[in-house]
Amino acid sequence: MIERKDVMPLNYYKKLGFSGSHKGMRYLLRKSTETVEEQGKNGEKNENTVEKLEAVIWPQPFNFEVTPDDEKTKEKFPFSDEGILLAIEWLNEQYQNQRERWEHTLPILDARRISNNTEEL
Repeated sequence: MIERKDVMPLNYYKKLGFSGSHKGMRYLLRKSTETVEEQGKNGEKNENTVEKLEAVIWPQPFNFEVTPDDEKTKEKFPFSDEGILLAIEWLNEQYQNQRERWEHTLPILDARRISNNTEEL
C-alpha cells in the first residue's frame, strides 16, 4: 500500500515530477496546468490556468517515456496537500482493482530481450 510518506511534499511538485513503483505498478505524480474558461459578470469569457496534480500509472518494467500511452492511465487532482492524499487513495484503488495486471508484468531481463528483438526488426 502506498502511504503519504512514500511520496514527496507538495512544494517538490512545483518544479519536478516524482515516480515510484508498487508491486508491479509504476506511477508518476507531477504538476500539470489546465486552461479553464469562465464566464465573467458581464458575459465575457475569461481564460484562467489552474494547477492540478496529475497521477499516471502503467505496468512495469519500462519507464514513463518508453511505455506506450495506451498502457497508461491518468487522473487529475487539486494541486494541494489534500490532492496528494486523494492521488494516493486513487493509486491504491487502481492497484487493488487491477491487481492481476500488475502481477503479470515481465521481469526486466525478459523485457530487455523483447525490446532488443523488436529494435532489430
